[in-house]
Amino acid sequence: MKTITQWRFYTFISLLLTGPFLYAQPCLYKYVGGSGHIQQVYEATDSTIWVATTRGVFRMDDLNSPVVYDPILPSAGNAVPVFKLVEADGYMWAATEESGIFRYDGFNWLNFAPFNGLPSSNVNDITVDGNDRLWVATDKGIAMLDATGVNFNIYTPFSNNDVWAIGANGTDVYASSRSQTTQIMYFDGTAWNSVPDNSTNIAGRRVNQLKFDTAGTMYTLALGGVLSQYKDGVWSTLPGNALDFTIDGTDLYFLSKNTQNYLIRKRDTITDTLQAEICLSGQSSGLYSSREPGSFWLGGEVAYTNYVSKTHISSAESYGTLAVNGIKAGFYKGGDLFLNPEGEEFSDIRPNVPGGPGYIYTSNLWVKGSSGGNEKVSAATYALLRDFNSGPVSGLYDSDYIHRYDRVWKVNKAQIADFKANYNTPGYSIPEAILNWPGNGDVLKGEAPVLAPFEDLNNNGIYEPYMGEYPYIKGDEAIYFIINDTRGLSLQTESVPVGVEIHCMAYAFDTTDEALANTIFLGYRIFNRSGTTLTNFKTGFWSDFDLGAPWDDRVGCDSRLNLMYSYNGDSNDEGPLGFGAFPPASGILFLSDSLRGTLNYLSYSLNGPDAMHAPENAANFINYMDQKWLDGSLLRLENPSGPSNNRNGDGYDPMGSYPATNFHFNDKDQWFQPVYLEGDMRSLGVGSEVTLQDNESYCFEIAFFQARDQSSPDFMASLNLLKSRAADLRSFYAANNEGCLENVVSLREETKSPQAFIYPNPARTRLFIREGEELAIQTVRMFTMNGVKLKDITREWYSIDIAELPTGVYLVQLQFEDGTTSVQKIMKE
Repeated sequence: MKTITQWRFYTFISLLLTGPFLYAQPCLYKYVGGSGHIQQVYEATDSTIWVATTRGVFRMDDLNSPVVYDPILPSAGNAVPVFKLVEADGYMWAATEESGIFRYDGFNWLNFAPFNGLPSSNVNDITVDGNDRLWVATDKGIAMLDATGVNFNIYTPFSNNDVWAIGANGTDVYASSRSQTTQIMYFDGTAWNSVPDNSTNIAGRRVNQLKFDTAGTMYTLALGGVLSQYKDGVWSTLPGNALDFTIDGTDLYFLSKNTQNYLIRKRDTITDTLQAEICLSGQSSGLYSSREPGSFWLGGEVAYTNYVSKTHISSAESYGTLAVNGIKAGFYKGGDLFLNPEGEEFSDIRPNVPGGPGYIYTSNLWVKGSSGGNEKVSAATYALLRDFNSGPVSGLYDSDYIHRYDRVWKVNKAQIADFKANYNTPGYSIPEAILNWPGNGDVLKGEAPVLAPFEDLNNNGIYEPYMGEYPYIKGDEAIYFIINDTRGLSLQTESVPVGVEIHCMAYAFDTTDEALANTIFLGYRIFNRSGTTLTNFKTGFWSDFDLGAPWDDRVGCDSRLNLMYSYNGDSNDEGPLGFGAFPPASGILFLSDSLRGTLNYLSYSLNGPDAMHAPENAANFINYMDQKWLDGSLLRLENPSGPSNNRNGDGYDPMGSYPATNFHFNDKDQWFQPVYLEGDMRSLGVGSEVTLQDNESYCFEIAFFQARDQSSPDFMASLNLLKSRAADLRSFYAANNEGCLENVVSLREETKSPQAFIYPNPARTRLFIREGEELAIQTVRMFTMNGVKLKDITREWYSIDIAELPTGVYLVQLQFEDGTTSVQKIMKE
């Protein structure tokens, strides 16, 4: 099985925490400046944010406020580089490598150098002790700012007084020298004393960072990334090669060079390598403490563009698993499917038994649209590479936003039934996911008023669980999450964001029906939040199938069934990752939309033309969404020759000798993946193109399912069974699907009899509507099952022409004079 880390041209800093109920959450980003390098991010006591760079100092009130540039400008020349900031004696102090230190009075920077008492202008470090006194480490000794605020006491405790690091543990101050023969020393208020070196050669490591946790344990970082701990008089070397480190209470966190800058946590005696999520990508980076418990600051750059970001740790449910039927499937905040980047569960989507092989490694949504003459795309592949972040579009991305939305909500019908029966019973505890269901956004922050469907008992549009209101879910068990592509960086496509907010619900049924018991449904309600009309909008669904052992997999599609699938190349899926004899087939079925095209490209493990490999930029992703190869050449129906025939072409024909097609390896054309190309492919299916007005939504529903025929030695038997189940699932969906209901009806479930009648149903050319006796009809609207509005009729609504509509199922919404609505499903023949 591959690792989830798919690196491109630069190194990614990744923060994701492993362990029960502890997760790292997405970052809040802020652009700082276009040149220079970030040296430190410092959160002041008044919560303002200061950034030390090689161009001077930047500051801001918060991540949503403008950046103010406060350069330290000498009488002539460029801004002075600053590498560290601290607060002491009521001022902000800046340390520079060659110009001494500077004090900021709110308007100007005042320089302190040898002319007013510093032993040298070459500063290596600064710190503040428990008495709010400033200490400065230079290449010629240590200086302490005295009570006058302008003079310094000078100390030279080392034989080589090129002091590289200094730190404080309460009122005691510790320092280390560049010397390879001198131990760390500390000042107890009276004299300098040596710190014992009783187990490791700390003297030879040239310590350049020195920090303490709240229990007084000292941590040091030396040249070469050696991280050490001094606790209870004993030194120990910690595993890992550290780039940077910080302290949160008594927990140590550091970025490890050995594991591609993953975060390492040391808690008590346990050291964990914590899996990864992008918080900042860059060529140089650092990890800094925050005054908010459980959060960190990071600084870095990409392509000469500087960013700061803040990441949080909380107990929010960042990953949820559906396991109510024969399939177990995991869903991760931010939209990643089946893959838990925290590392505790490498879930995939697999049989609901311990240790079962996977049906799919991971999958993700892609969207494309145009505005202002520009094509835009947002996509995700693996957990480290995505354009989507958790939560709705908002005007204020702050810590409250992160704590509320950076999660998934898992609810089942049994919980809801229990809640309905007992919510007002003394002593009853409302389940956390029901209590904190994201029914409403904060409109004062620019969020949508309704973010998740719920039973609105009093029709006031406000989710009130203490009044007995509860989530509206599909299936017997559901996981809900919200994502958008406007917060954070486009790390996957590097495109301008499309501008979408997506409400997602994965659900499953607890049933003995063989098809449904092996199916997970997933619905996306995609809102246009771009502020303009999106034309040529369409969805794509990407998958890395990895059916058991991926090395002998094949992929394909059936355009007649709206199905993309993976199956094994023979009747035995060998190896520890495989299913063994009679392996299953795995499918992704488009339900609310037609499958309008598919394309499969080569993974890093497969040889082939460069134009058939992984996309690397926005133009590449757009090409794949349009069934074009990376070089812009069309997908070609190349020599279709039936199953297991190496005469089948791969579809890459830049000379244009074969006819163009939208469907790669399509059963309908007798075109199958050739044997020589079997292996670890990536698959993409795309839906219909539509136009989305600003704030309009589009619904896209799919099903993940599997079929395993263990009665036939034919390696295609499971695929044939999969196709049979696809037809069954489509019938079930057509009969039971409610469409994108929260788009077209009130959130309250319909329990009363309809107040009007629509006939005939099915119909071919015209629908007729007859009012009931109680309420008059004001408006009639007609929608596709995706929630796209087709008609909005306020006059002569009693007769609707549907002759030009394609055959299919539609929703008709009737709005009555009292504001209530009713929805009826009609069939166009």
